[in-house]
Amino acid sequence: MSNLGFYQMITTFIKRIGGPKVFVAAVAALLPAGYGAGKGIESGVKAIKKRIKQKDSENIGVTFDVIAEGKDASGKDASGLEFCIDDKFKVLEQDGNAVLIEKIGDKNNPYHIAGEFLESISNFRI
Repeated sequence: MSNLGFYQMITTFIKRIGGPKVFVAAVAALLPAGYGAGKGIESGVKAIKKRIKQKDSENIGVTFDVIAEGKDASGKDASGLEFCIDDKFKVLEQDGNAVLIEKIGDKNNPYHIAGEFLESISNFRI
């Protein structure tokens, strides 16, 4: 739609609702309500994000012990990283099930590993 077509559509709409004075009054009445609803939704989303991030951050910087042998072979992006009993790893970052770890004593760090796999071989909990 060209600018002229958009202009024609807007002017027709404004005439149908009673003219420019009614349109301006309606917009002025709806703006505070829309702003308030938008702010309410925004604060709710921020609170949810904060709670999720806080839960994920409980593991960041913590070193975990491997209690069962295993090899990361889950999914197409699996690292093939092998763990032996008594190995240790440190969580560098976590976003839900995606965990970035540093395997202590390994020169090829860091690794992206699924949190479910880490739960199955260590005392790590998502």
